[in-house]
Amino acid sequence: MASPSRRYGLRLRVVCETGNGVTNGAADTNQVDVGGRRIAFRRSGAGPALVLVHGGLSDSRVWRRQLEDLADEFTVIAWDAPGCGQSPDAPEWWRLPDYADCLAGFIRGLGLPRVHLLGHSFGGALGWRSIAGIRRFRSV
Repeated sequence: MASPSRRYGLRLRVVCETGNGVTNGAADTNQVDVGGRRIAFRRSGAGPALVLVHGGLSDSRVWRRQLEDLADEFTVIAWDAPGCGQSPDAPEWWRLPDYADCLAGFIRGLGLPRVHLLGHSFGGALGWRSIAGIRRFRSV
C-alpha cells in the first residue's frame, strides 16, 4: 500500500493544475526561491507576519477571505506548496518531512523574524513538523 503522500501526490498535482485560476485582486502574488525551487505565494496587509498553509488538494486561493479580512492587522502570507497553485511540482519521492523543510526554508527565505502560522489539515501537519527546522514562530 502506498504511503498517504504518495497516494495523494498525483491527485494533488492534478487538482491544483486544473483549478479555475481565480485570484484575489487584493493580494499580491510573489515568488521566492527555496533551495532552487520557486515557491509562489500571496501577500497582503501590514503588521506581524501570519503565514497561512493550505491543506492537501488545494492552494493559496482557499485563503482569499483571510488575505482580505486580516490584512488590517497582519502581513498575511499564503503559500502555494510545491505542486499546488503557481508553484512547480515537487519530486515524486517527496514526503511530509520534505514539504516541512520547504516550508521552513520558505519562511527563512522571506526574511521574516517571527511568524504566526495557521495551517489547515495537511498544512497543520506541515506547521508542526516545521517547528523542528526553524525557531521563528510566535504561534502555531
